[in-house]
Amino acid sequence: MFFSKYDFSILRVRIALRRSGKAAFSHLGRDYTTMLGPLAEYIERHRDEGHALLGECTVCFDDGFYITLLCSGGVYYIIDAADMGIVISVSPIRMWKLVKIGIDLLPVYAVIGWRAVFVLRNW
Repeated sequence: MFFSKYDFSILRVRIALRRSGKAAFSHLGRDYTTMLGPLAEYIERHRDEGHALLGECTVCFDDGFYITLLCSGGVYYIIDAADMGIVISVSPIRMWKLVKIGIDLLPVYAVIGWRAVFVLRNW
C-alpha cells in the first residue's frame, strides 16, 4: 500500500493509492498528484455537508476522468481510475426488427437506444 505525501492539515483528508489504482494511473500515463487537491476538497465538502462518502464510490471530474474510491477506517483508497474522454455527441443504436402490421411481419431498421460518442485523449 502506498500512502501519498499529500496530507492536508486544513482539509483533514487522508488519501492512499492502492496497487490497482497505481496501475490504472500508470496505464493512463497521468500523474495522480494533480488530482489529490481537488479530490480532497470534494471529499471534505461532502463530509461538511453531512454526506460522507462511505464504502465504494466513483468521482467524476469535469474533463471526463473518473476515480473510484474505497473508504476504510477514515482513509480514502484510490482503487481505480479511468479516462472516458469528452462527450462530443450522441448517436442512435439501430437494429433490424420485425414489426407486425396487420397479418404481415415487415423488417424495420429501428432505433433501439442512444450511445455517447467520446473523443479519447492520449495523455
